[in-house]
Amino acid sequence: QAFTLNKGGIGHASGEDAAKRVLFVVNDVIAPEPLKEDEAKRQETQMSQAILGDFLAQFVVGLQKQYGVQVNEGVFRRITGRDQG
Repeated sequence: QAFTLNKGGIGHASGEDAAKRVLFVVNDVIAPEPLKEDEAKRQETQMSQAILGDFLAQFVVGLQKQYGVQVNEGVFRRITGRDQG
């Protein structure tokens, strides 16, 4: 919640247990410096690979549920390029 608030925003969060809450005020907002081109490209590649991995995992689970099949995940990763082994 804190990252969605503007400067001066007030928020709350769960405390150590259900009976406790933490209240906070955003004192300042500091914008990050822009990424260098090579770092931006690296993060873009990493995010694309993570999304593809999630998509393929959901696809495998869907096949297993819909058709009752078992998928050899090691072979599946190799044929989809997710594992170079």
